[in-house]
Amino acid sequence: MKLKQVFAGLAVLLMATQAYAVSTSDVTFLGENADDYYVFSGKNDPFPKDLVVPGWGEFTAVAKNGSGSNYGSFGGVDFNLSATVGKNGTWELSWSGTGLPATIDLAVVLTSGSVTYIAYIFDDLNLTTDPFTGEGTYDITFLNNGGQIGNLSHISLYARDLRYNETPEPTTMLLFGAGLLGLAGVARRKNSN
Repeated sequence: MKLKQVFAGLAVLLMATQAYAVSTSDVTFLGENADDYYVFSGKNDPFPKDLVVPGWGEFTAVAKNGSGSNYGSFGGVDFNLSATVGKNGTWELSWSGTGLPATIDLAVVLTSGSVTYIAYIFDDLNLTTDPFTGEGTYDITFLNNGGQIGNLSHISLYARDLRYNETPEPTTMLLFGAGLLGLAGVARRKNSN
């Protein structure tokens, strides 16, 4: 009888450790693994409210796939989020806006029909101007309320720290080039004397 209790205890312990077998490679975007993740146990995804990730700070709710709010905006950039449904699959994010390219921090939240969700952090992600879209993958490795690895319920997108990349203006570059030519001419005249 005691042996059964020991095995039952070991099985519960094994399930508990597998419930959060999470890694940064569970979610990718543009071929890169997430930079970090945080497990929120016993809580529901706060979308459409903002998300606070310990060690990372506050992220603003942008879009949620599977709820009819696939579209959202942050800092003048419009986003469209879509994902396939399953234990693993792909997700896609497209963006548009003036002032691009830009750099941004994103939190991608996976939920699988439970009161546990995982926020995967992408730090300093480049939003390019060509293409205006990117694809990633996800792999659900945590257990739902039924103790099973469930299918994706929804994916939510949160953002913070949008920084537009400085691009030199043509007039500035023209003046800079003219200045360099002038300096080259002065140096050449000096050498010929």
